[in-house]
Amino acid sequence: MNNPGLSHMSSQGRQNAANASDENTTDENRRRQRRAQRAGLRQDRTELREDRLDVSQERQVKGADVLQVRADEQQLRQDRAAGDRTAVMQDITKLRQEKLQLRRDKRALRGDKLHVRRDEADLRRDESAGSATTRTGTHIKD
Repeated sequence: MNNPGLSHMSSQGRQNAANASDENTTDENRRRQRRAQRAGLRQDRTELREDRLDVSQERQVKGADVLQVRADEQQLRQDRAAGDRTAVMQDITKLRQEKLQLRRDKRALRGDKLHVRRDEADLRRDESAGSATTRTGTHIKD
């Protein structure tokens, strides 16, 4: 070791100082890594909240679509009772299209819900993995 700042120390003292410096660097790196992991988890939680909100809004839109289909079915019944064949055919066509779109929306909503549930499970797994380390970084789970 040719470090002039350590020239007054014995060989053992220089080695101890170098080891302490290495430990401090290692500890600092671990702290940086934990901070980065916590920041990543915060970002994941934020994205998950946004996904939940999106799913909730889509569910509300789907509810409004269901109400519209019911209103159109009622209109179809009224047109049939009145004997208006042209209106009945238009109502049937409109209902088919709305029901088809509603099925597509339901399928997409189920996919979104599944995506959110998987993200929640991943986040829980990441959070539990982060808490499974001690201050020295040693894994304590079996």
